[in-house]
Amino acid sequence: MKADHQTPNYLTPAILLSILLLGLLLRLNGLDWGMPNGLHPDYSYHPDEIYLLSWAMMMQHGDIIPNNFVYGGTFYFSTLQLINWLGAFLTEQFGGQLLFNTILVGRTFGLIYALLTIYLVYATGRTLFSPATGLLAALVLAVLPAHVFWAQRVRPDELFALEFAANFLIMARILKKQRTLSTNLVLGGLLLGVTVATRFPALVLYFGYAVAIGLILNNDFKRDRPKTLKKATFHLLIIAGTSCLGYLGASPYTVLYYQEFVSGLQIQWHFQSGVFLDAVNRGPNWFQYGGRILIQAVGYPFYGLMLAAVIYSLWKRRAENLLLLAVILPYFLLLSKTSWVVTRYTLPLLPGLAILVVSMLRDLATKKQILKIFAIGAIVVAVFWAVALDLAYSNVLRGPDPRDTATVWITENVEPDATIGAFKCYDGDDFTNPPQTWRQKWCYFNMHREDIDQFLSLPFDYIVVNEDILSNTKRLGTQHPSLLPYNKLHIWSNRPSGYTLINTFSNNVSITGLDMGSYFTSIDYMIARPTISIYKRDSLETEK
Repeated sequence: MKADHQTPNYLTPAILLSILLLGLLLRLNGLDWGMPNGLHPDYSYHPDEIYLLSWAMMMQHGDIIPNNFVYGGTFYFSTLQLINWLGAFLTEQFGGQLLFNTILVGRTFGLIYALLTIYLVYATGRTLFSPATGLLAALVLAVLPAHVFWAQRVRPDELFALEFAANFLIMARILKKQRTLSTNLVLGGLLLGVTVATRFPALVLYFGYAVAIGLILNNDFKRDRPKTLKKATFHLLIIAGTSCLGYLGASPYTVLYYQEFVSGLQIQWHFQSGVFLDAVNRGPNWFQYGGRILIQAVGYPFYGLMLAAVIYSLWKRRAENLLLLAVILPYFLLLSKTSWVVTRYTLPLLPGLAILVVSMLRDLATKKQILKIFAIGAIVVAVFWAVALDLAYSNVLRGPDPRDTATVWITENVEPDATIGAFKCYDGDDFTNPPQTWRQKWCYFNMHREDIDQFLSLPFDYIVVNEDILSNTKRLGTQHPSLLPYNKLHIWSNRPSGYTLINTFSNNVSITGLDMGSYFTSIDYMIARPTISIYKRDSLETEK
């Protein structure tokens, strides 16, 4: 890990290919989690996939709706149109279920996005520092849990991280004066526009381009300040202008359907400014993202290294590190202003943080021998711990989902025509509960709208509960921001009067007997590891 170390040319492609292969194998584990099957043929267990694909299909047929603009542009939905087409093509050519094939294609796209991101991190690390730095940074990203598992879902997060990494590479080329400046400015502006058309928080990338331009003009600024300011302004205007072209090329519907665009932003604002229960009473969002969420995204060892790398970079103020921080810090500040606190929002941070960590360890390894030993030991421990987390959570994804297991048990053990009550988070929520059986009679309670007293006054023979959707109700109790019906639900969930727990279905996150469930408690991880409890009415046997 010496500063001037260059990996031999014949080794670099082989090592990079090995890293990409490792990234591929980690991401293939669980790629088929929650897919449509005989129990739930009309949806997967991730609540966003069916909706996103449906909205893309509507856009493809010319039915533009506000939901097509919830991310700030329609570029992601354009990629979903291709996924819908490929899913239909594969079904026509090879058979199978259309929705299954389409979701599998979409998840495969996510896997490809992830591998391309790993490669771009290598390329950026090589451009800013050295091939060895790029390789090690690529290895870091390849094993980070959040980057592994969000490659397995039909969502824009992995594509967004890929676009951030691509922007980092162009910024690095500007800083290192690779290719002509005008070429990099135009390419960077176009890419920035496409990235904003994917998700509008990408506007923070403009800070990175501004810093890159400022750094390369720093010496000129000292000699001729007015002329250099004009030159810098001109360069920034090139990026701004070409980014507008890139945005309009990637999301032309924004101009054609302006009212729907505004409505889509209002929907997103409603989500991001509302109450997110998983974040209530856990401290300010900057504290949660800077602690609990980032720890779950990368694991404790890499979390410590990333914090140290940010502090070290601010202390050293090296141009290469300042370039990365110019994007990382504004994006983190933006995260702290959102309502939702989830691991998937951290993905754009991970490419830059991976490079910062390796650059710091690279510096330490060139100093005293003890620091070199520490740097090598730290990266080895962090990588192995991250891989252990990956394998532990993959065990959950590969196993039978508790919802499916619960449905099979209900079918085999609950009397025909028995009445079953269950809780939903919203209308259309088919994802949190076990698939409905047809031998029994199901009744659902909408936790956001209906009266819990009315629901519980009905003499259900059984009540099925996804404990995770009640976890915040139990945690907050009377401090719940919406006391009714949640307060009553809190009282019932802690003491389900008249009912006895008869069975529970769940999957443990563990490897070689070591419980790692505490690393995966974020709500977007819990989707794949629910706990399903089945309660039976105490008086049911006596009535029979």
